[in-house]
Amino acid sequence: GMIEQINAVATHGLHPDLTALLDLPVDVGLARATGMRQADRFERQDPDFHERVRQGYLELAEQEAGRWVVVDGELPPEQVTALIWQRLAPLLERPR
Repeated sequence: GMIEQINAVATHGLHPDLTALLDLPVDVGLARATGMRQADRFERQDPDFHERVRQGYLELAEQEAGRWVVVDGELPPEQVTALIWQRLAPLLERPR
């Protein structure tokens, strides 16, 4: 799909061992982004567009669950960090 094509171009075809997806409802994510700076062209897109992008990433994460960690972006930062480290630490410890 569109998300896979964009990722392939952005990563030059590389596949990370783990991708962390901080998931938020569209309205919350947009409010956070525009609260930090002036909205850019991407952020000014229709909310339906952002929801399609969100669902695209969630579908990718579901298809390749072993290579993704989806974390509720509304959790406290310390909890977000702990959940990501929980999945990342074993990858850093295994021999290459």
